[in-house]
Amino acid sequence: MKDARKDKDAGLTKTGVKKTLWLHEDEAESLRNRAFHDRRSEASIIREALRRFLGLED
Repeated sequence: MKDARKDKDAGLTKTGVKKTLWLHEDEAESLRNRAFHDRRSEASIIREALRRFLGLED
């Protein structure tokens, strides 16, 4: 159990690494609107944009 607690504190999850990022108000509002419009999570939109920007394959 101690190792699981250590991973949680480090931001590790079963599906990836948890990160906190700060957005400007207009960016956050646009992201919320796009997620609602596309019926997707905000996280999936951010991951897609980041992967595209970094040139990572899907």
